[in-house]
Amino acid sequence: MCFERFQFTAHCTFTGGFTIFVRLPFLSPASNPIAGYQGGGALGARMEIGSLVIPAFVGVAGWFGTHFVAKPLLAVREKRLEALQIAERYSSVSFASSDEVRDRALRAFNDTASALRAFSRERSFAVQVWCRLFGYDLALASRCLLGLAEGPLGEYQLSSEQRTLTLNALFVSLGAAHHLSRAEIEAVKVEIRKAVASEKAIG
Repeated sequence: MCFERFQFTAHCTFTGGFTIFVRLPFLSPASNPIAGYQGGGALGARMEIGSLVIPAFVGVAGWFGTHFVAKPLLAVREKRLEALQIAERYSSVSFASSDEVRDRALRAFNDTASALRAFSRERSFAVQVWCRLFGYDLALASRCLLGLAEGPLGEYQLSSEQRTLTLNALFVSLGAAHHLSRAEIEAVKVEIRKAVASEKAIG
């Protein structure tokens, strides 16, 4: 007794522009010798429903993965890299710099700090897991950027030591402290503990 087989192909296209092809082999109803017997019609109906449900499930899972996992993580990675680039580029800008340079530095510091703080406060599950896995502290990174912005802002004079410590704290908070010595990393951790203790005392 021979059964003919054919392939069912489901095309699931997502927002990101990629397409998944799902191939589901099953028996052709026309060649199924048990279709005319009791239970054959029910089997065919189940197979027909399954051929619709499985591609729909794949589509929903792909949409969920794209919008709630892939996109947030890509956005965080891009903003992390942007924060590191901005810190390297503008950390030495002071109130004595030209107005144009100061304006660019302040805009870059404030915009990136706001974005990192928003990611931190949104508390996306995927972002939380990602940050915990790699040791990122987006809230601390945001505060470090705002601290570095005091240089071009000019309201408070940052000493060279304060600027270096703040920059190093940013590197530690974004998991980019590989170039720092153990002493420099420990100095950052000490200052973080002091800041936390001071905030608790005030609160």
